[in-house]
Amino acid sequence: MARRGYGTPGLKAQASLRRTGAAGGRGARRLVACIAAMLCAVLCLGSCAPRGHAVGDTQDTQATISHDYIDRSDYGVALVGSGADPNLVDEFREDVESNSIAVFYAQASTGEQQRKAVEDFAKRKVTFIVVHPDDTADPSTSQAWEDALGAARTAGIPVILLDGSIDPDNQLLYAADFIPTDDDEDIANNIYSLYHALAAVINADEHEKKMNVRM
Repeated sequence: MARRGYGTPGLKAQASLRRTGAAGGRGARRLVACIAAMLCAVLCLGSCAPRGHAVGDTQDTQATISHDYIDRSDYGVALVGSGADPNLVDEFREDVESNSIAVFYAQASTGEQQRKAVEDFAKRKVTFIVVHPDDTADPSTSQAWEDALGAARTAGIPVILLDGSIDPDNQLLYAADFIPTDDDEDIANNIYSLYHALAAVINADEHEKKMNVRM
């Protein structure tokens, strides 16, 4: 007969070992089941994603709500004066302000003053620069205008010509040319309200280079 504490375990010890072994087996089975579930989840997620797309990729999802990306209260229109057509500039300014849009005005009566104003505005955080170039018919000013408008382009500020032109017509230097009209808005036929014309420019919406704008 074996002495207590040596040789074959007693009945209580054997029962304890059996319970320990059973508990360990159940724990191992739960661990295996947990790992299997995790692998299944990963495989399922991977099968839902299109080839070349990460899970949660929404680049192909179209927005369901149409909106302007910048609120009109955030607009800052830098308007350059004109000696050749001051009435046009004044009318534009009144229409902009009637749309609750801030206007920063720079008095200018010559092409040289206008170019200086454009360059100064390019250093400020404005949304647009609007100018009716006075002396672009003079070919000797073409490089000076290219330099001034180029400064705004480098600063990332779109320039809008107000019923004007530059020569040569480098369309990289301005975003749009607003042609005043009395016609009612009809965007499909290139007739915009002033606010929608400004929104189209700042949001980089597709639009004609020459935009008919009701003013």
